[in-house]
Amino acid sequence: MKAFLIIPFLGMLLPPLLAGVGLGLRRSARGAGRLATAAAGASLLGALLAAAVWAWGGVAPLRWAPWGGGDRFAFALRLDLVSVVMAILVALVGAVVVRFSRAYLAGDAGERRFFSGISLTLSAV
Repeated sequence: MKAFLIIPFLGMLLPPLLAGVGLGLRRSARGAGRLATAAAGASLLGALLAAAVWAWGGVAPLRWAPWGGGDRFAFALRLDLVSVVMAILVALVGAVVVRFSRAYLAGDAGERRFFSGISLTLSAV
């Protein structure tokens, strides 16, 4: 059951991260906008998947103590109502901003750099 917890987090984190890194490669500005929009949409789908997992019954927190220090130095991933609502809100606003920026920045010289930065920012948030 704990494996289900990783899937929504990866679904929200990986698409914008990969898009941000991938936009550093040679790509047309139009293709950069498409890639960033697709990544933001995939992140929104990941957030909705997290909401579905939580609504389906939730999962136990996934804890990881890399140094064997018990609870003192442990990392944890947890789905609860607040985290699900915030993930959907951040992903939705990110998708709207990326989609608006695609139309607004059409033809701008720094369009590729902007979409790379916004994708990395969306994955960080």
